[in-house]
Amino acid sequence: MDQTTLFMDNPGKLTIDFRGKRNVDVIQGSPGNGKRCSVVLCALATGKKVPAFVVIAGVPGCRVADELTASSFGSAAVEHTMQQKAWCDHAIMKKWTAKV
Repeated sequence: MDQTTLFMDNPGKLTIDFRGKRNVDVIQGSPGNGKRCSVVLCALATGKKVPAFVVIAGVPGCRVADELTASSFGSAAVEHTMQQKAWCDHAIMKKWTAKV
């Protein structure tokens, strides 16, 4: 099992703009901006891959919670949940192990 933080606004190494433009604006993320999630990847000893688990920052009743619980959100191959700071704490890990 491996858990890592993924910044959702991670900029690429290439920018595209009109030729001759002197400045190209690039918005870069930082750990303090809250646009991150935790991703857990795991494989069993048999070699079977367990569905990925993504923890997004949010609290019940907010816009993120509404989007996360919508049936059109995400993929069936990925489990999603939310936690206030997008951490994989004890309660979140128990929820994940119950789903898989």
